Amino acid sequence: MSKEHESLMKDLGVNVELHDKLIAHADRLHDSTCGRQKNRPREMARFDAAVRASHGGRVKEIYEYRKAGGKSIGTFCIYVPDEIALAAKVLPIPLCGGSGWPVDYADKMFPRDICPLVRSTFGMSFSGT
Repeated sequence: MSKEHESLMKDLGVNVELHDKLIAHADRLHDSTCGRQKNRPREMARFDAAVRASHGGRVKEIYEYRKAGGKSIGTFCIYVPDEIALAAKVLPIPLCGGSGWPVDYADKMFPRDICPLVRSTFGMSFSGT
């Protein structure tokens, strides 16, 4: 992580050490699954870059947008179409924890019968990642 990115994450209140572990885990998981697919098209490198950018460049882009007065809304999966948010002049930001490890953080505050994706996402928030 670059010094600029680390500084931004700290300014946002992110637990940088735990966030780095999250990114390392996601990279290992991606490399051991998608990255090892036989005959995987080279064009998928764009997808890989976009996924990695979501934790770096995209965070800075959203931060700058909001700092300039732009409004945003977090959405889960496809429950809120981007077109509705964009028509309201609001930047949609997909929220999805997508990992099981932060669920333990959410389970301290929420009932266990809440959607696991929601619990994962809130767990990331509660853990500072």
